[in-house]
Amino acid sequence: MRGLLIIDDEEAFLELFVEFMKMRHPDVVVHCAKNGNEGIELYKKLVEEGETPHIVAVDYHLEGLGGTDTISKIKEMNESQKLVVLTANITPTQIDDAKRVGAETVIEKPYDFTEIVDHLAKIVQEP
Repeated sequence: MRGLLIIDDEEAFLELFVEFMKMRHPDVVVHCAKNGNEGIELYKKLVEEGETPHIVAVDYHLEGLGGTDTISKIKEMNESQKLVVLTANITPTQIDDAKRVGAETVIEKPYDFTEIVDHLAKIVQEP
């Protein structure tokens, strides 16, 4: 099974995201982290266990280690890792910063959960 790692400090968002993904795409394994440092540690663990996520979704506005720093550290470990940013209240400059450090796309909240879950599941299924 292919998986994704989502790093977001809003616990309610993570729970809702996981539930929507399970309902719509039960074949996608979702790993969650509540901050950048936890996300990086979980990413390392998954890689060591041979379960490198197909995609990592990162909130830009994480407490502590921010989204761009989290993306940079993951890219240092695996420069081919697919990354997207899921966030609210982001400026064009911040979007440029996220893409400069390695995010392939930025998806702004609020959004339709069905749409985002389907979009990420499609990316997970790509070769």
